[in-house]
Amino acid sequence: MEFDHEIESSEALRFPLRRLIDDLCAFLTSRDGGVQQLELVFEHDPLQFKQLAPTRIAIGLQSPQRDARTLLDLCVLRLQGGTIPAPVRALAV
Repeated sequence: MEFDHEIESSEALRFPLRRLIDDLCAFLTSRDGGVQQLELVFEHDPLQFKQLAPTRIAIGLQSPQRDARTLLDLCVLRLQGGTIPAPVRALAV
């Protein structure tokens, strides 16, 4: 998901993250599946931060999961616990 403007706070990333997690869980439910690992990828402005690779936050689970609220809560906890070094231009799960 690409943004029209840079997002600087982790709280502002919560809404787009929720949309991506909801889409992921709908996909998993339709295939009767779940995830044990997922990765959040935050891309930064390449013109402003040429040497900065995308920020990646890995999330592992003990058992396969497809509940959107559970996955979102885990993602938000990891996001709050880490630091993103630059404003975010795009987000992927």
